[in-house]
Amino acid sequence: MDRTGRVIYVGTFAKLLLPALRLGFMVLPIDLAGRTVNALSTTGQFAPLLLQAALADFITEGHMSRHLKRKRRIYAQRRQLFREIVSERLRDEITLFPAEAGIQVVGYLKAGIDDIKVS
Repeated sequence: MDRTGRVIYVGTFAKLLLPALRLGFMVLPIDLAGRTVNALSTTGQFAPLLLQAALADFITEGHMSRHLKRKRRIYAQRRQLFREIVSERLRDEITLFPAEAGIQVVGYLKAGIDDIKVS
C-alpha cells in the first residue's frame, strides 16, 4: 500500500495470539530489509527459530486467518453489548463515538460529570 517506500509498520502477536509468545513483526520497505537484519543481528536477541517456524506454519495454513475472524466476531459482540449497556445505564453521563473494529471505544463525559462516580 505504501507507494513511497517510507512506511514502517511494527506490530506484535501478543494481542493477536498470546502475550507469552513475545514475538513481533515489521513490514518495511525492501531497501531497509538488509540494514534492519544487520541492526537486529548486532543485538543478539532473536526469537527461537522453532517458534518462528511454528508461527509461520500457523499463518500459512490459514489458522491465523480463522482465528482473527473468530476474534473479530467476538469483539464485535462485546463492543455492541458494551454500547448497549452504556446507552441504557449511562446515557446522561457519557457519549460514545462510533467504533467499527477493535476492542477500544472512545467516550466523552458530558460537562459536569464526575468521572470517579461514573467509573
